[in-house]
Amino acid sequence: MDELLNSQCIDFRKLLILKAKSLKITDQECFLLLVIMTMNDIGMKPITPSQIGQLCSLSLQQIDKTLISLVDKHFIARKRGTLDLLPIQKMLLNQSVEEEKDVDLLSIFENAFGRSLNQMELEIINTFKRSGYDDQMILDALKGFLPPFLASRFGVSGNILLVIGVLAIVGHSLSFFLNFKGGKGVATSLGVFLFLIPNVTLALLIIFILVVYFTRYISLGSIIAAAALPILTAFSPIRNNVGRMPLIIMTLLIGAFVIWRHRTNITRLMNGTENKFKLK
Repeated sequence: MDELLNSQCIDFRKLLILKAKSLKITDQECFLLLVIMTMNDIGMKPITPSQIGQLCSLSLQQIDKTLISLVDKHFIARKRGTLDLLPIQKMLLNQSVEEEKDVDLLSIFENAFGRSLNQMELEIINTFKRSGYDDQMILDALKGFLPPFLASRFGVSGNILLVIGVLAIVGHSLSFFLNFKGGKGVATSLGVFLFLIPNVTLALLIIFILVVYFTRYISLGSIIAAAALPILTAFSPIRNNVGRMPLIIMTLLIGAFVIWRHRTNITRLMNGTENKFKLK
């Protein structure tokens, strides 16, 4: 059955229309699933609420509400800032769906702060989500930021913070618990450097946004930002008694590592087959 999911011989849209009622999928949920399936078929990546809003008349608030309902019912999943259709596809083929433990970012923050989040904090998180950043991506950045931050609060300084940052990035990208597989390290690296060199991180974010805006390639923005990392670090103020040369060497290694993790994207960019991000 797994081979069927990877083939093009199944029209999941027709199956969805036929089985929507029996699966207790509402008309609006069915419509949105059809839109997402169409976007997936034509290769539109990433599939985010803002992208969906460009193809239908539903408001962003309606799209968000419907997507939350679909995720809560485990018809779709949110992974790395895009929507995964594998759960509904398995349901339509009468396959069992393994329920993944959801990441509740609000609960994590509220438990950490010991209070409920205020309206401004909630709006910041919701803004990230509407832009396509899911809870897991934000947590990936926190995985990079928190280890050196917490270590500094316990009196750790100097080049030991660099080692802690490198371990956080490598631990996320080449996790022992996932057979040395993981993410591409961009979000976690962002978290590490947000603590170590915040001015450089801000500059890299600007570079990333500009590259994506003018080229519409998210991968190219990540690659160029990674290449610019050691160059900007060489001229940036250093904090926490970190040595400049060790920091430059670290940024060279991490920048090269992130670019290496994007090697398949580089191949698609050279072949002209990389997916573009459509901007409003």
